[in-house]
Amino acid sequence: MPIAGNTAWGASNTAYYAAVSSFKDYPVFQAYDQAGNIVQLPQDNTTTAGAALLACPSGVATCIKSIRLTINLLASASTGVDLKTNVRPVTTLVGDARLVNN
Repeated sequence: MPIAGNTAWGASNTAYYAAVSSFKDYPVFQAYDQAGNIVQLPQDNTTTAGAALLACPSGVATCIKSIRLTINLLASASTGVDLKTNVRPVTTLVGDARLVNN
């Protein structure tokens, strides 16, 4: 979904948002297997194949080893604008969870 509009000082913000467009498109949840390859989400763990991704029984080639959570925050337009540059700061929070037995 494109973001459009104007900056706090009336100029077009197209260039600013073009610089952070890749940051906006990153998925919130991303799963990885033992080799670091991306496992497509969502997975249905009520099926035998989906449950095997989490339980990692012997003989299963791909199991989910870790999950990454990425949250991108853009400061409030009314209270979070940098006074010198008039640009809203961007912050990315990332956390990883590892499944120990996989």
